[in-house]
Amino acid sequence: MTLTKKNITKHISNTTNLSIKESQLFFESFLKVIKEKSITNNIKINKFGSFYYKLTPKRYGRNPKTGTMHVIKPFNRFIFKTSNNIKNLLN
Repeated sequence: MTLTKKNITKHISNTTNLSIKESQLFFESFLKVIKEKSITNNIKINKFGSFYYKLTPKRYGRNPKTGTMHVIKPFNRFIFKTSNNIKNLLN
């Protein structure tokens, strides 16, 4: 089963007596706070994982069809690293 926002909001709604709209609003606001705060700081949720941005360096890419080389600009990548508790639970 793939975890999607829709599946997560349904699960929140079923377990907390919130409506689907309220659980969607809760989940979207949670993600928004995590994204905004992790721009300046690393966000760590105990026994769950860490959220942070990582700057990827400039690199060279190649178009596989034409073979032409071009520069891929550096950019910030949003990263989630799971805690060991979650890793052990899944394995």
